[in-house]
Amino acid sequence: MQHRLILLVPNPDNFDSLDDFHQHWNVRHADYVLPVPHVVGYVQNRPVDRAWHWERFHACAELFFDSADGERQAWDSEPWHTGLAPDESYLLDIERGWSSVVQSTVRVRMGFTEGLRVLAFGGDPDKIPDGGGAVSILQLEDTPPIPGGRGRVLSVFTTDRAEADAVAAAVGGVALVADAARIIDPPDWP
Repeated sequence: MQHRLILLVPNPDNFDSLDDFHQHWNVRHADYVLPVPHVVGYVQNRPVDRAWHWERFHACAELFFDSADGERQAWDSEPWHTGLAPDESYLLDIERGWSSVVQSTVRVRMGFTEGLRVLAFGGDPDKIPDGGGAVSILQLEDTPPIPGGRGRVLSVFTTDRAEADAVAAAVGGVALVADAARIIDPPDWP
């Protein structure tokens, strides 16, 4: 399986507000992802605070493909060219966005995968508080262009906002507190 993490930048020419961007991404964009072949998982990590941003990024998505070759075939497919690519051009400032292949995922702790998810870029896994849900470390092929981002992302599921904020503060790095909307439930995730 090929797992890709993507940091999104809204296209400033098409949205008057971040609410408008999130409304389109949350409601309409998935319709263009669903028919693309070889996609076996799609997660929108929707910021709890819609005004959230790191530098230029305002949201985070994950795509899962059946293989690296499947990802290449997906980008060459008719549903991508006629549906997803035009919607991405409308929705996103593609040149200013960023993505990386997730080279490996290490499960640190089993647990629930509902509730809020903290994605901590550059967070310290030794500082994850006890309790809470599933914890994984995602090792990235490329380093995100954010302060302290390094090539690692901690994924920690929490029960509520207070616990999510406590986890984000404890592990450090740059954190996103998100509702992980599994549009296509990835196999063997998180």
